Amino acid sequence: MATDALLTADPFTASPTSAGLLAMGLWAVIIFIIIAIAAYLYISFAYMRFAKKLNQKYPGLAWIPGAGPLIVSYKASKSSARPWHILLIGAVAMVIGLILLAEGTVSTVSLVIGIIFLVAAIILLIYFSVYTYIWSWKLFDAVGRPGWWALIPLFSIPFAVLALIPALMVGFTIINYGVTIWYLVMIGIAAWGTADVLKKSQGAVPRVEVSSQSDVTEKKAAPKTLAKRPSKKVVRKKK
Repeated sequence: MATDALLTADPFTASPTSAGLLAMGLWAVIIFIIIAIAAYLYISFAYMRFAKKLNQKYPGLAWIPGAGPLIVSYKASKSSARPWHILLIGAVAMVIGLILLAEGTVSTVSLVIGIIFLVAAIILLIYFSVYTYIWSWKLFDAVGRPGWWALIPLFSIPFAVLALIPALMVGFTIINYGVTIWYLVMIGIAAWGTADVLKKSQGAVPRVEVSSQSDVTEKKAAPKTLAKRPSKKVVRKKK
């Protein structure tokens, strides 16, 4: 009888703790989605502003999820290198590696090949990320801001590693989020700030030499002497 009562009982009424955890999980998912949408809108607006500042032809490309900021940064860098195929190959290798790992429970060969594909994908994506940091550096430099701002996300790597330790997880996770907020603030300052945009393609701005006040007064005081032309007398010949 007791077993039948447990099987037929409502889990939400029988276990308030489970219901509370489920509600917390749902709220966490909702909050995460809201933050993700807000971050997407903020970054898209910022990089569209970058594109307009740099007179790029299609600033609306900044709204492409994931790739938009990369395209704007790439155009701002004016780089001749086009490593987009590296990103594509790395992504494909990552997918193949994950599929083979899933099949690795059945075959050891699939497990080994899957690990090889994953390692190759990680190497290719790291190689591509080097280009992205170079493009971001040149983007900040093009809008008159320090290029090292592009390296701020790298500061979070040691904190992310230390956050894997259970005893340090909460503290270093908060620091990691702080670094992310810092970088987003720097993006906003660079996008909507009043720094001068560097237009190297237009050449150097000509300098206008301003004469001193004494030279101006001397020029005003100098008398205007007009050279008198000798008058020509017209002599008429008498017939």
